Amino acid sequence: MYKFALKALIINFLLQLSVLAAPELLSSPMLGYVEHREAMIWLQTKGAKNLTVKFTPKNLAGETKNLELKFPETDQAQAKTSKAILENLKPNTLYSYEIYLDGLQQKHPEQAWLFKTKRSTYPGLAPADFSFLTGSCAYLKDDEDLTLNAPGYGENLGVYGQMASTPADFMLWLGDNVYFRSADYSSASGMDRRYAKLRQHPDLAKLWPSKSHYAIWDDHDYGPNDSNSSFELKERSRNIFVKYWGNPSYGEGGKGIYTKFSFEDADFFLLDDRYFRDASQAKKIDSPDRQFLGKQQLAWLKNGLLGSNASFKFIVVGSTFLNDFSTYKEAAAFYPEERKDLLAFLDAEKIPGVMFLSGDRHYTEMIELKRPGNYALKELVCSPLSSMVYKDLGKDENEMNNPLRIAGTLVFENNFCKLSLVTESNQRFLEIKVIGSNGAEQWSKRFKKEDFSANK
Repeated sequence: MYKFALKALIINFLLQLSVLAAPELLSSPMLGYVEHREAMIWLQTKGAKNLTVKFTPKNLAGETKNLELKFPETDQAQAKTSKAILENLKPNTLYSYEIYLDGLQQKHPEQAWLFKTKRSTYPGLAPADFSFLTGSCAYLKDDEDLTLNAPGYGENLGVYGQMASTPADFMLWLGDNVYFRSADYSSASGMDRRYAKLRQHPDLAKLWPSKSHYAIWDDHDYGPNDSNSSFELKERSRNIFVKYWGNPSYGEGGKGIYTKFSFEDADFFLLDDRYFRDASQAKKIDSPDRQFLGKQQLAWLKNGLLGSNASFKFIVVGSTFLNDFSTYKEAAAFYPEERKDLLAFLDAEKIPGVMFLSGDRHYTEMIELKRPGNYALKELVCSPLSSMVYKDLGKDENEMNNPLRIAGTLVFENNFCKLSLVTESNQRFLEIKVIGSNGAEQWSKRFKKEDFSANK
């Protein structure tokens, strides 16, 4: 009787041990950048010795290929993030992919895992229609420590399901993509934990594999509130950003996280408004040395704009850039000399097709800033995804009655934006839609390509 009980106990222990040791996929795979012949898939696993990605072309003849990654024994028991780079792909091809951990396929019964490579382009080829989603301020409640949750934040998560089901080629995250609490930004492990919480949240499970993802950061996913270049853990924060996002590159010389990518006839300049920034609290704001983007990044941006032949050039930045009437000291208007330098450059060089995208403000609006050449620079501010909506503009008359705001574009609810570049009758248009957490359209606008260009 005793031997039988001991044997049963040992068998039960071994079964539990095997369950604990079983490899697992901790979140849905996230699709990062996708190019003509290469794609990146982000994964987070635990307990796996080997990871295999099998990928197969769907609309062209071709055999399944395998990408195999092996983890050192020291990593097998820990959560391990990996970036699987799929190479030697065919342009303009739809691929399906499967994930195997130690030979065991990871099931996804509710969603096919697919991506499509970019098509090859050449001078004279008409650009294809495409669309992308964007938004900022993604606050999620902490389910393990309720004391870390801010009142009124993370109450409405409906946008994530809407975004997953909205057809688009990619998602562009505009910063504050996680909200570090004080218990997070005091250590690298704390910041890493907050990112993992975002990636593993069930409400975002269908979003990560549904389209490509590109990202910038703002203060809450860089460090403390209103943080700047003095943040003592900024290098560790940068490392964690690189670890969790799938951008094609991250700054220059190991500094910052700015980058660029292209899609059809559009270039996207993803800027870093934190790594080089001087403190926003400075009382003397008109110093020519006061940095918002910093000299290194500003030179990179100018060179990129001059070398771009794209019809549309999206300048993507965490804090609002064009608003002259902002009372919020994080805005670029409180760094007037550097802002004036960039605007003067755009005027002098007559850079066509420029539009700014930003977030941060916990409401959505579109503003226009009149410039020489009988046109206006435009900026779409898209916020918040799931953070608290800011409705107190009435406290400041200048912002509530901002003369730069395009009438009818102020939205006080959780939302995301869909931007589409389409061609009709040989005319290229940019369409913008603001979509609420219940899927209802809040407003839509259509602009001609010429609306973004000064007269030559």
